[in-house]
Amino acid sequence: DGAHGSSSATEAAAGQRTPIWCGRALEARARLEPPSGYARDRRDKIFSRTVPQLDHFCRSWLASAPPQLVALNAARLHSPAPLVLAYGSATSLLGSSASDIDLTVLLELPPELQRRLLSDIADAFGSVPGVTATAVLAARVPICTMTFPSDLSSPAGAPLVLTSDLVVDVSVGNVIALDNTRLIRTYMEVDECAWQLCLLVKAWARARRGCSARDRFPSSYA
Repeated sequence: DGAHGSSSATEAAAGQRTPIWCGRALEARARLEPPSGYARDRRDKIFSRTVPQLDHFCRSWLASAPPQLVALNAARLHSPAPLVLAYGSATSLLGSSASDIDLTVLLELPPELQRRLLSDIADAFGSVPGVTATAVLAARVPICTMTFPSDLSSPAGAPLVLTSDLVVDVSVGNVIALDNTRLIRTYMEVDECAWQLCLLVKAWARARRGCSARDRFPSSYA
């Protein structure tokens, strides 16, 4: 009986053991995460500061736009709901504190005015010391890319070091990206194995530098 009980306990323990591929997914998650909590703190501070500033800028910009565009976006302009929303890995549960932040401005604008708004955002935020901002207007989805350097310090002088520069990409009216992000997040919430598998594939693709739409590889979303 003692031997039988010992055997049963061993089998139960084996049944509870983490599958090899799940363990590797958690290792992949660790590789995606920077070793220091400073990076996450820095990312959160940049996000919480930049989004309201961008929201205010876009509302002010729209207020001076042609009357027909103001009327078209009147409901959003006067709504307390955020005008700027995050999408992509920042909200899909597949990001890390080293991931880019993707934002979109929920305004209905013709393409030429989308590009003008992005150019104005680049001018405004590019004037902030330490921040570079570039409007990429020839892309399929025009964006403004803002880069916050890794060596910036907090106001108190204590370094909040990022393992690399933090990039924030801003688009206009990219509603389909919001829907895609909700879809991916739903998959991640339905089954933890989906989250683990996606992290494993994402880490594998990054390690082989094959996960960048800008370099004509499949995107992280794909």
